[in-house]
Amino acid sequence: MSLTIEVEPSINTAVYNPIRFEFNSDVTSDYTIGAEIEAQDGQSNYNGYLQISLTNEHFLLVGDFILISQNAGIDAYNGVWLVTELIDDTQFVINAPYVGSGTSNIWYYKYLRNYNAVIRVFGFNYCDNGFEELAKLTLKPTFVLGYCYFIVDIADILKDYNSECNVVTDVISGDLFPLISPPIIQNNLKSYIRYYISYAEGFDNPVGNDTEYEETEPIDL
Repeated sequence: MSLTIEVEPSINTAVYNPIRFEFNSDVTSDYTIGAEIEAQDGQSNYNGYLQISLTNEHFLLVGDFILISQNAGIDAYNGVWLVTELIDDTQFVINAPYVGSGTSNIWYYKYLRNYNAVIRVFGFNYCDNGFEELAKLTLKPTFVLGYCYFIVDIADILKDYNSECNVVTDVISGDLFPLISPPIIQNNLKSYIRYYISYAEGFDNPVGNDTEYEETEPIDL
């Protein structure tokens, strides 16, 4: 899983113009990630639930989801399931009721339920001489030809950030010119908004019967 910045605004962009960021992700349009995996060692009954066995390591954790893409001839195994227990590095249990062992192997993908991007916007406050969080945005993905994108414009957030410490006479915080005619370039740094964003990925990661939402470690930009 990886969220990558693809487009970011010029450092000289004024807040009354779009301040647009674009990200892409390796999550596909069916919310899966990575290659399709074959459970070469078959299926078995584990206390009434389906145990899946691989020859190689599965790299899953309790609380992960999988999407069964090929069901070994048993339609009841189709769909998205929660990993509830790890037997070892090559065997795991999902919350699918066991209804029999199929005639071929199960194939599956890792699945990210409720996948989104989490963007935090920070602006500089001259009163405290430091940055403060202005907004936290949760973005749903846009898929184009199977590829995952997130797009956000933070201009309105910065435009609305008019701390009294960030405003000088006749200037709206974040404007590049004083409000006089003819315009004169404003050299006072308080007429600019210093900002940065951080970005992370979010998804559901239930543990046991408790639904939890997990975010990756944010990256400052």
